[in-house]
Amino acid sequence: MTRYGALRVLRAGRRKIRGSVLSTLAGAALILVIGVLGAVTYWHHHLEHENTEAVLEDRRMSALYTRANAAARRAELLIAVGNATGEPQYFVQQAEVETEIDAAFEAISAAPGAEDRQFGEWAKQYILPIKDIFGRLREEPPPPFEELTRDYVAAYIALYRSVEAGDLGDPRLVEQLVDPDSVGADPGKLTNPVTIITGIKAAERAAAADATLAASEADQKFANLVSRTLYGVGVVLVLALVAATIRFGRSEARTAAENDQLRRISTTDPLTGLGNRRAFEEALDRVGASTVGGAVALVMMDLDEFKVVNDTFGHGRGDAVLTRFAGLLSKLAPPGVSRFRIGGDEFALIVHGVESAETFYLAERVRLEASELVGNDVTVSAGVAVLDPGDRDVALLAQRADAALYEAKLRGRNMTVLYRESEGSVPVFPSAKLQAVRLLLQEGRIDAVFQPIWQIHSRALLGYEGLSRPHPDYGLDGPQQAFDIAGQFGHAAELDALCRHHLLEAAKVLPAEGLLFINISPYTLTHQSFSPMTLLHELKAAGIRRSRVVFEVTERSTVPVDVISEAVAELRCHGFAVALDDVGSGNNGLALMSRAAFDYVKIDRSVMVSATKGANSRAALMAILAFATESGAVVIAEGIEDERMFELVRDVAASTQLKGDPGLIHGVQGFLFGLPLPADEATTNSPPELAA
Repeated sequence: MTRYGALRVLRAGRRKIRGSVLSTLAGAALILVIGVLGAVTYWHHHLEHENTEAVLEDRRMSALYTRANAAARRAELLIAVGNATGEPQYFVQQAEVETEIDAAFEAISAAPGAEDRQFGEWAKQYILPIKDIFGRLREEPPPPFEELTRDYVAAYIALYRSVEAGDLGDPRLVEQLVDPDSVGADPGKLTNPVTIITGIKAAERAAAADATLAASEADQKFANLVSRTLYGVGVVLVLALVAATIRFGRSEARTAAENDQLRRISTTDPLTGLGNRRAFEEALDRVGASTVGGAVALVMMDLDEFKVVNDTFGHGRGDAVLTRFAGLLSKLAPPGVSRFRIGGDEFALIVHGVESAETFYLAERVRLEASELVGNDVTVSAGVAVLDPGDRDVALLAQRADAALYEAKLRGRNMTVLYRESEGSVPVFPSAKLQAVRLLLQEGRIDAVFQPIWQIHSRALLGYEGLSRPHPDYGLDGPQQAFDIAGQFGHAAELDALCRHHLLEAAKVLPAEGLLFINISPYTLTHQSFSPMTLLHELKAAGIRRSRVVFEVTERSTVPVDVISEAVAELRCHGFAVALDDVGSGNNGLALMSRAAFDYVKIDRSVMVSATKGANSRAALMAILAFATESGAVVIAEGIEDERMFELVRDVAASTQLKGDPGLIHGVQGFLFGLPLPADEATTNSPPELAA
């Protein structure tokens, strides 16, 4: 580059910097002008509103005082005419006018202004008594006129002295009244104080309204002057900004184009040209934020055995497989279907406005054609999930698609699975439920209840099982759902500790006679933070003896049997009693009893219900009892809810067919013998059903 060219570039750079600085300064000045203009406008409107309210209030109060004044004048005239003519109709009209006077002063007493309320109270003390004196003219027979005159003079003098003392604020008001001393208290020479004072107050409030209007007009002129000035300055600044915008528009357009290109690069997979994970997540967010109805489907796909291709033939062959599969997606996916590569061999399709059958058919076409086009023994597993029209819970949609893909892999891969709600499927929970569990872990609102466990033969209390209940506000379907959800995002041990804390705190008021059975999750036993010493510290903090506590471990979990048996042995080494809970509800009960020693065995309600239906079902119960008897564990039957189930327990408890203690079942627990109740409602009294 020549020296002249370099100088041109330098000057262009300086001009650009100067223009940028000038536009920035102009923009800042315009913002300042707009801010000041907004402040002036707000001040003006606020002041105008206040003035308007003040004017309206002054005029309203002036009208009230005028109304009271007019009513007082009419009352004075009616009294004079009635006395002159003796006609009762004038005194009847006088009563109606007095009602108007009362209403006017009552409204004045309820006014928002302190001065008006004070006047209303003053009027009740000094003006209304004068009105009441002349109201006595309607009595039958009317009192002597001299008596009324004497009372009127006394009331007038009291009013005069009050005004003279400044009770109405301005002592000069007394100058408008006749001094009773100057006329010798002659009632004929005393003016009507009610009409005089209400007239003065009406004039004062009217004058105040006029003054406020005048001030408002002056404020309006000032605000208009400031606004016109600011508008002029603003126009100049806008023109300067427009000029700067035109000057640098091309530069900004180039920058925008570069940003768009960078965005495309940041949301595109460089190998396949499909959207990457960031683009996939943004697309899901748009689905969730959209208010437009219509079904939305998500297809999650994995390339089976892709790792083998990479390891065997190298990454070049693997990249070719990915590229061919991406091309197949672009070929088969109709317009409107978004395509993504979200991981190494993971792909996704977002399909709008189609039914589940159509989406399933699309995924099947991709799977079938991929086995021929991609080659290298690579197959495709796919999971399909659909949200109903109007539903925008994309977290639930992604969970369902993942669950369906997981199911496809479990079934042997190279297949497409459409998500359906079923008992055996991977549990999927709405995002509201997930948020509820997160909130539960933060707030810890858990209720602790205790269900009694009874010994059959002695009919004595064996202990209480502590049960945790999430507060109903969370909207969870019981503690099991809370633990299922917490387990999905790795917080089962944290929820377990929270429940133990509430149970131990509540158990402080339990009767001291029985044991305390507390559930502990198998996931807690395998958590890296688990230690029997932690449990000892928790019991010590709650003031509960270790010998009183029995920890229950359920057989229903995916934790390996060996891991659970090792944790149980460690607990017992530290002096804890351990119970195997829910025996018979899963497939791990007998395996656990054969590998670990348990102090208690609790038979699940489902086993007891099945045993009442026939000999074959009863054989499963007897098998569990045989294992438990050989180990010397105390056996407790759970879920005993009616007499039929208890009759079975009594029969089995008295059986001598198996080796060992004839009492094969030692304890019972269930609604028949006691509901789960708060600790302060727990009882040690044996239920009558136990003695039946």
